[in-house]
Amino acid sequence: MTDQTLSLRTPAAKLIGTLTLPDAEAPAPAVLWLPDGTHERDGSTAEALADIAGYCRMLAAAGWASFRFDARGTGESTGVPSGDFAARLADAKAALDGLKGQPGVAADRIVVGGHTVGGGIACYLVKPGEAVAAILLNPSVRDETLLDVKAPLLVALSGDEQPMARRDYIEHFEQLVAKHRNKRSAESRTVRVADNAPPLGPEGTFSEELTVGREQVGPALVRWLAQTDL
Repeated sequence: MTDQTLSLRTPAAKLIGTLTLPDAEAPAPAVLWLPDGTHERDGSTAEALADIAGYCRMLAAAGWASFRFDARGTGESTGVPSGDFAARLADAKAALDGLKGQPGVAADRIVVGGHTVGGGIACYLVKPGEAVAAILLNPSVRDETLLDVKAPLLVALSGDEQPMARRDYIEHFEQLVAKHRNKRSAESRTVRVADNAPPLGPEGTFSEELTVGREQVGPALVRWLAQTDL
């Protein structure tokens, strides 16, 4: 595994990120992680489903490349911070185009992922010629936007030990993904994170709804990618 600093210029900013490549000669499939507006590119180990750097290491061990970057005006990226949807989407598209141009990356096998707001933006990049699937971590996204994605989705959700509002959020998204599975892609799945979850267990078919511990989220993502036709 190797980490490289990658700089991408846009009309409004210079986006700085980390390109992680596996130890493989052939171009590798890749995951593009979009920033959430709260954390810098590596995410946070203190928050469930936010350990982006950790997921990148696990992906590399499984033969996947990845790219994570600081949002405009945060971390090492230049420009003025913006919560504007159009600005976030423009930066995400620039990052996707930049990742496609990397020699160690299979441009036709890129999955886009994101935590909270980043997951919402990711839905808009899943289309022919762009990303082939999406990984949404505690996403902030409208129902109709998620249901319109015409490709496999993995939606990871945490907080079932929290107050009722959080449990309602999780159950709502599990129902949405079930609809997406029936309407758009039979390979769409949900992962619920719970402190008392049993071990992930040996390799096997990824069930439609899986519950894992926080430390098993990365392996679950890798398993889903391996078992999904991308």
